[in-house]
This record gives sequence, structure tokens and C-alpha cells, in this order.
Amino acid sequence: HGMLNRPGARSALIRSCRGLASRSGMKRFTNPNARDDPHHPTRPRQHIRFDSEGGGAFRPPPPRPRDAHQPWRSHQAASGFVAGQTRHHSGGRGGRGGRHRESVEDSVSRGVAAREWHPSPPSVVDAREPGTSGQVPAPPPGEYRVMSYNLLADSHAWKYRNELYRGIHDSILSWRRRLRGIVQEVKALRPDVLCLQECEDFHGIAAALAGCGYTGLHAPRAGGRTDGSSVFYRTSVFRCAAFEAVDFTDFDLRENAAAVACLVPADPNAKPVIVGCVHLLFNPRRGDRKLGQLRVLVERVEAMRGEYVGAVEPHAMLVGDFNAEPDSPLYRFIVDGTLDVSRVDRRDMSGCLVDGEDAGSRAAATAMDAATGSDEERWADWEDEDEAEGGVGDGDERMGDTEKIAVRLVDNYWDLEGLALAFGTDEGRGTTRTKSATRFEGSAMSEGTAKRRDARAIRAMMSALEGRPRAADGTSREWDGRHRLTHARAGELQSCYAEVCGSEPAMTSAHGKFRGTVDYIFHTPGIGATRVLKPPTVRGGLPSEEYPSDHVSIVADVRL
Repeated sequence: HGMLNRPGARSALIRSCRGLASRSGMKRFTNPNARDDPHHPTRPRQHIRFDSEGGGAFRPPPPRPRDAHQPWRSHQAASGFVAGQTRHHSGGRGGRGGRHRESVEDSVSRGVAAREWHPSPPSVVDAREPGTSGQVPAPPPGEYRVMSYNLLADSHAWKYRNELYRGIHDSILSWRRRLRGIVQEVKALRPDVLCLQECEDFHGIAAALAGCGYTGLHAPRAGGRTDGSSVFYRTSVFRCAAFEAVDFTDFDLRENAAAVACLVPADPNAKPVIVGCVHLLFNPRRGDRKLGQLRVLVERVEAMRGEYVGAVEPHAMLVGDFNAEPDSPLYRFIVDGTLDVSRVDRRDMSGCLVDGEDAGSRAAATAMDAATGSDEERWADWEDEDEAEGGVGDGDERMGDTEKIAVRLVDNYWDLEGLALAFGTDEGRGTTRTKSATRFEGSAMSEGTAKRRDARAIRAMMSALEGRPRAADGTSREWDGRHRLTHARAGELQSCYAEVCGSEPAMTSAHGKFRGTVDYIFHTPGIGATRVLKPPTVRGGLPSEEYPSDHVSIVADVRL
């Protein structure tokens, strides 16, 4: 078999067999079961022909037409091919057979057309701008379209190539191709406000969207990271009155960034809106830093609202990739505005546990409703369950409130440094459990707590809780008796998708290790969502030919 694969070996073997057959007088073998097939006639011999008179004069075969089908020559140039024109290679192995591939723009347009609007698509009759072929009609006058998109930074795509994007062809991951797809999707959906996360090629995107009437503002990440968060807006619809690039490293909260912009509509009857575009930390273990980043974002948005000089108070929108699922404590903290961190596992703040870890069969998710609720009976039920299970009770001896809180905090993997990062205080930052325990030795503990392995950490936590004065100005940094964190817009933020559809979408991101919802558009009262674009039904992981990122864009039409 190996010798037959050598160049010319098969032809030499055939010639040898024919020579042996002619010398031995053998007749050519014919299949007795063969029958004439008009659709597949016997192919005549191509190499030697004789004249019709039978004189035996040699006549070479006629030349083969240029457009003749030659399946064995896959490298043959297609007929009518012009130099410089884009060539579409046929599918299948070796370029044989299959349908021709679409262009990037056609594939992305097909993906946009496959998505559904809820409750109804925009009307062409009422549209502010009807648009051309392949474009979605703009919302009616008085409404604005907001779009959020995590682009998947090119450096991240290749860094986690074998871990998250296995099985996806390199051409699909190519940034040059994905950039064309992203620009085409923006052109098709025509948002008035575009919030981008993992925006690494800001100048390339800005140059591509400049012809469509967009201008952008960028907040880069620190620490040598090459991506960041960006806010683009249509200059014919909005003007930017103020902008701030929030660097979370200034608050000791890792190298993430947020872009906060004050956009003033051209319509004098519409109120301004403060847009905060953010990409929160991914690490599921660090729920303290996630809370801290979210707290800083709300504070910076509120600060820009207070600094705005005008007759009306601006609206606010929080948009981006929050790296938190809809049933997570972090999501409930955004919507409800309050969270008792002693009831929540720090490693389960975003709703996903780290591989190999267990949180008591997702007890933290069960506790989330009680941790964020306002009904005092829930707290009593929680304490009764704790004592019945022996979690914080000692049978004959009852714990004090401070000791119970300290035990819960330590059991949920909180320490003084984590509390300082979440609440935005300097106390405990940079310290370890051992150092803190040696500083505080005077807190009285029950006998059952004193026998625990983490008694020193609990004693340090109790001393910190008892010794820290409460804030008098009622800001978001106040620590109350139950260790509850509250942000400035408590109970006022609402998700556009939850408002229109009744719940969050089933999926906004899909890759090799995750499939779920982490992207949201939140708004304050006074903004009403009229319709949203539902995510597509995706099989397998992303990116794909139709969707150029491992996230899908989320789009909402809102009324200011």
C-alpha cells in the first residue's frame, strides 16, 4: 500500500498488467452484469484516435474547454474570475462540493434576521428612520435604542483558545473577520447608544463606525491590559456633556474599567441620561471585589447626576457585562439595593461556584431571598434554622447578635479585607486573619464558638463589628447591625428585559465552559422599555459565522 502511494506507482502497475495481458493473449475483462446507462455512458479512450477511413493516421484529442468540470483539479481558477474579486471557496473537504460560503456581512445579517423582537418588531410606518434593505427600522420619535455588546477581545480569544473555544475554526476567531461582523451588526440594528465591553481595538471600531454617524468614548483598563469599556452614540441624536473613565485600581478593586457618560438628547422634550458601561470582575471567588466595583459604579453615576447643571434631573442606566446570573445575590443587590453579606457565600456572589467547591448544595442561593428581602420574619426564620441545625447555637448557651454575625461571615469565607473592599472602607485593607486576630483579643465568645478552628478569625471579626462607629450621613457605606450593604438607588433599578418579557433571557453568552445570562440593561424610574431583541437559539458555542463574539448583543428600545 505504501509503494502504491508513491507518485507514478499506480500508472506503472497498470501498464505492467496491460503488457502481461497482451503478451499472454488474455482478453479484456467485461462485466457480464453491466448494462447500458444513458446517463453514464462509457467514457471513450482519450489518448489515441484513428481517422474515420481507418487509415491509422494519428490525430490528437481536441483541447478540453476551459469551463469543463474537472473535479480532480481543486486548484483550478473559477470561470469568470476577476483579479481582486473576493473568492468564495466551496465547502467540504478539499473544496469539493457543498454550497458556497456567504460573505461575513450576509452571515451576520442572517443572524440578526433570525432574532425576534418582543412584544413586536419596530414599525416601518412609525419609525424615526425606516432604513435601507437589511436594516431594522429605527424606534419612533421619543424612543431611543440602547445596545450592549461584549466583543470578546482578540487577546482573550487566543489566550483561552484551547480552553473555551475548542472546535471553532481559526478563521471564525480572526479579529479581522469578527470586526466586519460587529460593524455589520451595528449597522443593521442602528442603536442610538452603543455600550461595548472588552473593546480592544477602539480606534479600529471608531474608524469603522464614524461613517455611520457614531462617535465614541473609551475607558481603558490598567495594569497592562489592552481592552476596556466604551460608549458610542449617534451624534445626530445625542451630544456628550460629561465623561469619566473609572479605573477600579484606584479603589484597590483590580484592573477593570467603567465608562460613565452624560448624554443629552437633541430633542428638548427628552431628559438627559447618565450611561454607565461596565465589565465587572469575572473571578467567582472574589465576590467582595465584585460588590466593591458595583458600589463604585453606582457612586460615580450618582456623582455625575449631582454635578449636572440643568433644569431637570438626568435619568441613569447601568449597562454591560456584570458577570452575574439572574438568580445570584449580586443581581438581587442591583435590583433591590440592599444585601446582608453575612448571609451570602463570598465565592457564590455571582451565582456560579468555582469548580471543585461546594456550598452546601447551593444553600447560598436559597439564602439569597432572605438576605435581600425586607420582611423581618425571614430573618427570624433564618436564626431559628441556624439554631436548629447547630450552625451558630450552642444548646445551653445563646450567642449574642454580634457573635452570630461574625460566625456567619467567617462561615461564608468573609474576612476583614473582603469587607473593606465591598463596603469601601480603609479598615482591614491589606491585613490578614492572623494579624487581625492578634490585634483583637478582648471580645467575649461563647464556649461553642471558642472551640471552632476559626475562633481567632471570629474574635477579630467581632471586635471589628463592635468597635466600628456607624456612619451618620446615611450613605451607601453604612454598616448596620445586620451587616447590610445598601446602594444609593435602592429599589429603583429595573432590567429592560425583565420589564418587557417578565424575566431575563435564557442566554446571552455561550462558550466551552459556560452558557447563561450575564449581560443586562438597568434603568432608573422615568425610563420605560417598549421592546427588546430576544437572543437567538444557539447550538454549541460562540463565536460563529452569524454571531462574531462569545456574547450576543442585547438591545432595548426605551422612552426617556
